[in-house]
Amino acid sequence: MSKALCIPIFIIALIFLVWFIIPIISYRVLNPGNVFGIVLCLYLMFWSGLNNKYVEIKKALCSVQAVKILWKGFNVCAVLFVAYAVIVSGLMVYHAFFTKPEKNATAIVLGAQVKPWGPSKLLQQRIDAAVDYMKENPEAKAVVSGGQGSDEPMSEAQCMYENMVKQGIDKNRIYKEDKSVNTVE
Repeated sequence: MSKALCIPIFIIALIFLVWFIIPIISYRVLNPGNVFGIVLCLYLMFWSGLNNKYVEIKKALCSVQAVKILWKGFNVCAVLFVAYAVIVSGLMVYHAFFTKPEKNATAIVLGAQVKPWGPSKLLQQRIDAAVDYMKENPEAKAVVSGGQGSDEPMSEAQCMYENMVKQGIDKNRIYKEDKSVNTVE
């Protein structure tokens, strides 16, 4: 492969490596997707960075039967994981665009950062979507969720609650959960 193609692959892999490491460092979220993403990025960086020597190194390593079996196993797992990721992502996109929630269902609104002047853009979008749904479904209730970060003036749940009430949603239809600090909680 040409050097002109190896450099962009290396840079893209490096960017995605940082992308997969950020949740681990910032939010202490470690899951199979992050681990596989890190391994794949490191592999691509190794492959593109040592492209000329890659074939030689692979031949030398795969001359040992155990390494050859591990290499084939890694490749099979990589293909299966990519197929799984594509299928799950496709289902998520399909449901996001084509599946409507049941009428008057309870909406769970996940938090996002609260700035000193109010909700972040992402949080405001979530608030607006919840308000629209609740106005369309007058019997629906909402659970607003999110604790208060060290850099936030109030809990995310409180911010959503106040904004939804300002937009005309009855406060008795909104339940606050203000202790969680991440999506899992």
